[in-house]
Amino acid sequence: MTLNPDHYECPDHRVDVTEQVMAKANRDPRGTSYVAVPGLRKRDQGPEEFKVIVTCPGGGEPHLLTCTGTRTP
Repeated sequence: MTLNPDHYECPDHRVDVTEQVMAKANRDPRGTSYVAVPGLRKRDQGPEEFKVIVTCPGGGEPHLLTCTGTRTP
């Protein structure tokens, strides 16, 4: 699977969360952590947009980040 962008990090703490994004974006579209965007192509027809929520461990307390992009299987 290829993600675009290929790198995700917390803008406040500069913590790399790319692995979390890849893990969640790779889940079954019927899963709770993957959000299909209406009107997009089917899986076998090219890139799909995704939106996932991951946790940044940086700072005083962990916090949630919403990451979006496209994935190509």
